[in-house]
Amino acid sequence: MRRSDTSWDEQQKLLADAKTLAEFANLTPEGVESFRKAHRDFFPVSWWTYKPDPPSDDDSMFRAMHWPDMQWQIVQRLIRDAWRKSFQISTAGFVTLLGTVFDPEKMGWDETKERLPVAMGWDMINVKDCPYHTVVRWLVGQSWRVKQCRYEKCRRCFVAEYPKRLYCTNDGDTSCFWAHRKIDKHEGWKENAEQMNKSRRDDYDPKERRRRYLRDKKREAYARRNAKRR
Repeated sequence: MRRSDTSWDEQQKLLADAKTLAEFANLTPEGVESFRKAHRDFFPVSWWTYKPDPPSDDDSMFRAMHWPDMQWQIVQRLIRDAWRKSFQISTAGFVTLLGTVFDPEKMGWDETKERLPVAMGWDMINVKDCPYHTVVRWLVGQSWRVKQCRYEKCRRCFVAEYPKRLYCTNDGDTSCFWAHRKIDKHEGWKENAEQMNKSRRDDYDPKERRRRYLRDKKREAYARRNAKRR
């Protein structure tokens, strides 16, 4: 196999994993089970059920994570925040993204040890890479791919195959692209209609309006007379 073929296959794998990460960012609690079945190796198995200890008043960094119940919810918040910034994040933010996904069992973080949300210090050495870590590193250098749907009623995270893509779905009558376009057309029609009506009102001659009124009244009277003669 040529080197270019290998690079192409690797990029397609990274692109597929990036789309999986976008799916995770959009995930609801009801969809967790189906996501885990479809992407069994994307995160460590025991990570999904890991629940860190609540932070103390001194743990300002951990408290800033808004502290949901489960580890996957903490990571999802961090990923959504990174997505809004197109993965143009600080070094500390990057390290936090990597350190919040780990295998609690292999690291020996059992019930008798303090259950942290982020691996730090020497524990970082024990964090084994999974597809999540690989694609996070890749997306930091692919910020143009990281987008949120432009359609206001959607705003889902998605990965763009080309720079000018603005919507998570482009095909079909129910796609976000066509839904947004219909709104643009409607808003444009309303704006044009309002401008036209305003122009007509500004250009309207009150004397001409009076002449039209008298003319219409004469026509009505003439029609009534003709009706009586018949």
